[in-house]
Amino acid sequence: PLGHHHPRAALLPLAVSPAGGLLNLTVTRTAGCSSLAPLNTHATRQWAPWCHRILEYRLVPSITFSAVLALSGSLPIRHLKLDAQGLDFALVASVPPALLRAKVETLELETRAADCEPLYMGQASCPEVVEYLRTVAGYDNLSSCPSKHVRNLGRQWGQPNCERDIRFVRAARGARLPTTTSTTRRIHS
Repeated sequence: PLGHHHPRAALLPLAVSPAGGLLNLTVTRTAGCSSLAPLNTHATRQWAPWCHRILEYRLVPSITFSAVLALSGSLPIRHLKLDAQGLDFALVASVPPALLRAKVETLELETRAADCEPLYMGQASCPEVVEYLRTVAGYDNLSSCPSKHVRNLGRQWGQPNCERDIRFVRAARGARLPTTTSTTRRIHS
């Protein structure tokens, strides 16, 4: 049926964004580089030349990440994997930390090495992501940040290792949780 591709998942014809609404999607020749975030063309020439060619801009409808989390109703989310082409952290940070902690047990998202320029404008670095998720949202990281000094192997052999998925797990109950009065945090733009 329309919208179904797995017994426990649904495919929606919408983008996911921090604020929702109609947004411009940058469509690139390589589909895996297309994003709601503008490309940093200087970085694409340095470490992701396959992302450089922009074909068009499309106006697409989007919903908020909080709305996506609400789709599971009262059911908890055991594992959430994000790959939002430069918006991973912006999506996570757009959700009140208490809601994220209550809903999501483990979280996996793509991060950028601090020693690489952002592929997308406003893309947070891995240390920024780790710091926010540990101190504000109450998650422990289970993997380390990438570094461009460790080269990739295989199909993209020799390319800098500027992006990698890292995993977080909700800190154990009773662990010291962050004490903040604000439920939002500004995203670099």
